[in-house]
Amino acid sequence: MPVTDARLSVGFPHHPKTQKLYRRLGAAGPWHFTVLILWCAQNKPDGDLQGMDDEDIEIAAAYPGEAGELIQTLMDVGFMKGAPTLRRINDWKAHQPWAYHAEDRSEKAREAARARWQKEKAGKNR
Repeated sequence: MPVTDARLSVGFPHHPKTQKLYRRLGAAGPWHFTVLILWCAQNKPDGDLQGMDDEDIEIAAAYPGEAGELIQTLMDVGFMKGAPTLRRINDWKAHQPWAYHAEDRSEKAREAARARWQKEKAGKNR
């Protein structure tokens, strides 16, 4: 089941981390972090960017600024953590539970479909 949305708290614009991001990068900072959140929900629903280098992450965020600038700022303000190629969005599971649990929901749906199919098959064989 592909993830088709992400959550953004109504407090996001006024959160101290967002305010710091805005002060350091202007309006582009929060915008490109939002783009990254949406990209992660669709492509890395657990918020774990392991294996991606910083340039790949900034490309995912559609960040046109100086190389490394967005990642460093996200790290500095606390929106991201981890060493290079081991980056992840901080507190992803808490803020994006729908995306985080997408695979679990898909597996449960597959199991339920298999159970229905088996039940229908058993009923037809009587």
